[in-house]
Amino acid sequence: MAGTFTNAGSKEILDYIGNNVAIDGTPGTLYMALWTADPGDTGASGAEISGTSYAREVISWGTPTTANPASMANDAPVEFNGGAAVGGDWNSGSAIPGFAIFTHVSSGVMIASGTLTDQTKVVTNGDTVTFATAAVTITLT
Repeated sequence: MAGTFTNAGSKEILDYIGNNVAIDGTPGTLYMALWTADPGDTGASGAEISGTSYAREVISWGTPTTANPASMANDAPVEFNGGAAVGGDWNSGSAIPGFAIFTHVSSGVMIASGTLTDQTKVVTNGDTVTFATAAVTITLT
């Protein structure tokens, strides 16, 4: 799956680089959220999913590439619900096609968003939800 930085995420990066303004949230800690659609640049498309045992999960990143365009991928698995089976249906039993990266575990600035490679996945009671190392990539264009 691939995503791009949002306008708000780009502003955070430029403020940090050009104005020495701290990026919103805890430095180095970002959270992955699952979305009912491609969130787009502002999160106005769809909404964050809900369901038993659902919460945003910490995502950590590897070293950005020097390719054009530059990108980076998660450097460890992202395991929702601690890797344990979920206790109920997520997103009311509908597919989960999108994701977003936030600066806080709740609310915060959405700095990147995109669509999942498999946009037909339905998470039901007893499923586990894990994104393998290097499965989540964001690109700065």
